[in-house]
Amino acid sequence: MTNQSALLKSITAIVPKLIGTTVFLGAFWSNPVLANTLNFEQIYIFGDSNSDQGNVLNSSGGFPPEPYYYQGRFTNGLNWVDYLSSDLGLDPEIYTELNSGEDGINFTFGGATTGDENLSNLMNGGNLPGLQQQVDYFADVLNGGTANPDALYLIWVGPNDYVAALDPFFQQDIDPTTIPTTAVNNFSNAISKLNDLGASNIVLFNEADVAQTPFGRQALTPEEAGFVGSLIQQQNILIEEEVNQLNQANPDLNLMTFDTEQLFQDILNNPSQFGLTNVTNNCSGINFPILPSPQDYSPCSNPGDYLFWDNQHQTTAAHRIIADEVLFALESELTNSSKVPEPSILAALGFFSVGLMMKKKGKL
Repeated sequence: MTNQSALLKSITAIVPKLIGTTVFLGAFWSNPVLANTLNFEQIYIFGDSNSDQGNVLNSSGGFPPEPYYYQGRFTNGLNWVDYLSSDLGLDPEIYTELNSGEDGINFTFGGATTGDENLSNLMNGGNLPGLQQQVDYFADVLNGGTANPDALYLIWVGPNDYVAALDPFFQQDIDPTTIPTTAVNNFSNAISKLNDLGASNIVLFNEADVAQTPFGRQALTPEEAGFVGSLIQQQNILIEEEVNQLNQANPDLNLMTFDTEQLFQDILNNPSQFGLTNVTNNCSGINFPILPSPQDYSPCSNPGDYLFWDNQHQTTAAHRIIADEVLFALESELTNSSKVPEPSILAALGFFSVGLMMKKKGKL
């Protein structure tokens, strides 16, 4: 067994610039009727490239560009925020194009970490936000007012914390073994800020195993991948413990976790149950953030069958799956919590969710 310092040295020699790396999870049906039982008045999203609908594009002057990526999304079409918002009958504005924010706001920026940093800044010397600044942006928008307790707040961010530590390009002197605790402390800080502002219904996505992306499969040895995976498992245990503590300490808080780690494993093990056939390969051939020349750009002809659009990000088909799973989980959890009108329609619809868990106060 390689000792930890040697293993870290090996990893840092090969981990590339992964902005917004994260992996999917979900099921493949669309349940717009479920949204009829959810009465959220607004939706607010905080995170990285998985959820960015154009904030980085507007801030960078053209990245990620078409035709490689779709209208500022880090995928080949709409992302899960587009799909979920539509299912809920909402149309949130992105922060960089904020007008009224009547239906909510998407504060996410590709490259965000759970803290104050954004990987784009480390590459280009910019000033893009991490999760903590995104929450501060929300407070600024409120301008001393109170957050809507009947809105939905979603947080999905985390892989870039590992990238900043493991990739020598970013020159960040971070011990990777400290990341789980640091990330969970950052989540706790952001959630507490949101709750203090008046937010109640908050969903925190836990971490999926970045070592099982196309990049991870190619670049990491089994031992290296196992080391990264063990840190992520540790982080998810700490997330569950922190969620339980925050809920117990704040009776007005309805904090839930979306178990992306387990769902990612489920889709890898049972792709056909999710309507996919290829859950390992890179459809576009793009090794993000390096884009091929136009003449060399030749994506696969069937992206709807793929989990991954590039070596890190999901296809729009996978994003549709994510949105469906989040919608299903919300309806199930909030119906059981008597937060939405009864009766529940789940049994009548006959839907099931492979491996999905929405956890609240230690309850599955």
